[in-house]
Amino acid sequence: MGALISRLQKLFATNRQYEVSMLGLDAAGKTTILYQIKCNNTVSTIPTIGFNVEQFQMGGITFNVWDIGGQENIRPLWKNYVDSAAGLIYVVDIKDRERWGIAGKELENIIKGCDNKVVLILANKADDPNDENLESDIENMVRELDIEKYRITWKVFHVAAVDTPQSPDPLERLVPAFEWLVDALKNSDRRIQERSTLNG
Repeated sequence: MGALISRLQKLFATNRQYEVSMLGLDAAGKTTILYQIKCNNTVSTIPTIGFNVEQFQMGGITFNVWDIGGQENIRPLWKNYVDSAAGLIYVVDIKDRERWGIAGKELENIIKGCDNKVVLILANKADDPNDENLESDIENMVRELDIEKYRITWKVFHVAAVDTPQSPDPLERLVPAFEWLVDALKNSDRRIQERSTLNG
């Protein structure tokens, strides 16, 4: 546990500040993931009505995470939070197969026109990382999301926001996901700076 916290602290050891939107259908586990990575604790949550903003600092970096409700009547507002954000965390319930297609359609609504956006996809509720069906489930989920058609930087990580008998420490899989996110955001910053230099 201590080693994972140390990795997070090193991971965020910069002076940068990032605005990140966290989206996904209702009951996908967005808020639980947010508090797990912020507080290293599983907290009882209620459905997010509207939005919830959390800021946390680790090793000099500040993350402002906009956790937006996933109810159907709120989803038309999602794009407002994506356009101005440096990155997007999109949470999908890996067990809710019947709504993968809906999750894909909602993702299309917010991603179209957002070239070069950094998108971390968390396949949540993957309670057993050794489940023999997990890899095929993720492949099918990615196909339903149809994410490969977008001009974005993306990667999928399977996680479990709460501890389970097969996966007692949620941070073991959440930390690598956030490591990727920070690296991708830094690389995106560098590309923007390089383009600015060339155009200047």
